[in-house]
Amino acid sequence: MKYLSLSALLLAFGLGISACDSGEEENAGGDPSQITDQKWAVTEVAGDPVIDESRASFTFTASGGYGGNASCNSLSGRAEFDGSKVTISPGAMTKMACQENVMAQENAVVQALQDTESWALEEEELVFYDADGTPVLHFVPATSDMN
Repeated sequence: MKYLSLSALLLAFGLGISACDSGEEENAGGDPSQITDQKWAVTEVAGDPVIDESRASFTFTASGGYGGNASCNSLSGRAEFDGSKVTISPGAMTKMACQENVMAQENAVVQALQDTESWALEEEELVFYDADGTPVLHFVPATSDMN
């Protein structure tokens, strides 16, 4: 009887631990001040690297705004960070025409912004995730040679 009770206790304890650690890493978010007022260059959109002639980059402000270039056109709006959650609200966007491949990437960037629900700062990389936890945008701090 002792062994049965001990086995049941260990089984319940083990199930409790495994329920707490599903193996899926939750998007950590962090302190938004670590990413604000700095220009971030987009390096990957929905799993695809950006094209060479891309100028996709964004700056997020401490006051809850963002501005940048989606590849061809400038855009701005609201970016509200709350722990690991982020709400990106569209705002103004210019309407220039660019090369077809640049426009296709811009459409993907805009869609990825709309799909973004959480974020994490991983090493020196900012990552935005959709509702399923799939990375939709990767950024690195922009350098002076990144327009």
